Amino acid sequence: MNKTKLIAALLAAALILPAAHSQAAQANKRSVIERINDKFEKSRRVRESKKRQRELEKRQKQQAEKERAEKPASAPKP
Repeated sequence: MNKTKLIAALLAAALILPAAHSQAAQANKRSVIERINDKFEKSRRVRESKKRQRELEKRQKQQAEKERAEKPASAPKP
C-alpha cells in the first residue's frame, strides 16, 4: 500500500510542478505587461498634464494681452 501511495504522490507531483511553474510564468508575464502598461499610462498622464498646463499658460497670456490692450484705451490720458 505504501508503494501505491508513493507512486500516486510522485505522479501528482509530476503533474502539479509543471502546472505550478506555468502559473508562475503566467503571473510573471502578467506583472511585466502590467508594469509596461503602467509606464505607458504614466507617460500619457504626464503628456496630458503638460498639455493642460500649456493651454492654461496660453489662456493666461491671451487674457493678459487682452487686458493690456483694453487698459490704455479705457484710461484717459492727462
